[in-house]
Order: sequence, then structure tokens, then C-alpha cells
Amino acid sequence: MTKIRHVDMRFLDDVFEMQGGYVLDFSDRTFAEFFRSELTININDRKYFQGGTSKAKRLRTFLQMEKEPLVARSCGRSGSTGTQSAVHSMSRTKT
Repeated sequence: MTKIRHVDMRFLDDVFEMQGGYVLDFSDRTFAEFFRSELTININDRKYFQGGTSKAKRLRTFLQMEKEPLVARSCGRSGSTGTQSAVHSMSRTKT
């Protein structure tokens, strides 16, 4: 389980543009595809719905629940998709 401080989660909210429950420009389909293809994770698994059903809430739950190497890998992979250049810098940021 990754321990993410409140201030760091706010930073992640900004980087991933998670205001309003969205995550960057992902649709529900592309969000699930990203996690499946890049991380072999089913982000639609019930365990990620603990905080709510929006993409942002599932991502926050994933970030807090999974082990640090997987969380770090997810940040690095999201930067490689070209979705948002700012995400790449997050993979170098300690949480």
C-alpha cells in the first residue's frame, strides 16, 4: 500500500486534471484500456470503486491501495502515452 500525503494527492489531482471526476482526456473505455494494456490491471475491478465510481476516484483508490512499484510504473507509463506531458514529470517525483 502506498502512503500518499494529502499535499501530494492534491498535486496528482492537478497533474491528472482530476477535477470533476475526470482523468486527463480519458474516456471510460480508454481509461480501462490504458490500465489493461500498460499495467495488466482491471481498473474496473470492484476494489477500485471503494472511493466512488468516477475515473478520478478509482485512480485515487488505485494510487493509495497498490504497492509503490506498481504506482510508480503507472505514472511512468501514463507519461509515455503522450496524453499529457506534465504526467511524465510526475514519474520522477517522490510521493
